[in-house]
Amino acid sequence: MWHQSALHRLRNSWLRARSMTSNPKTFQESESLYSRAAKSELSSDFTTAFRLYLAAADAFLNLSRSQPHPTLQARCKANANKALERAEKIKKASQKPGGGVGLEPLANYWFGPVSCPS
Repeated sequence: MWHQSALHRLRNSWLRARSMTSNPKTFQESESLYSRAAKSELSSDFTTAFRLYLAAADAFLNLSRSQPHPTLQARCKANANKALERAEKIKKASQKPGGGVGLEPLANYWFGPVSCPS
């Protein structure tokens, strides 16, 4: 069961993620959000990764609603689902004792190679 404070924190995280991004209008911009989330996750910045995964999921869903082509709609929805799954894994890992330490790195990176900033 969710506590009120947990819901409040989740809502605030989502609002901050939305403010970190302008409303993406293209598939590439939505992919870029997902890519930034993956890079944050790989660099162990789980809070930012969580926010960006939520923003990417939202961007893909909004994009799917505006697409006339069924194949692109399905692709956007599938990518939104992947972003939500990663956000859920981060959330579950952060609820375990020790924080997000137990989070496994991305097994499959769907949008190409990740180059971590040095």
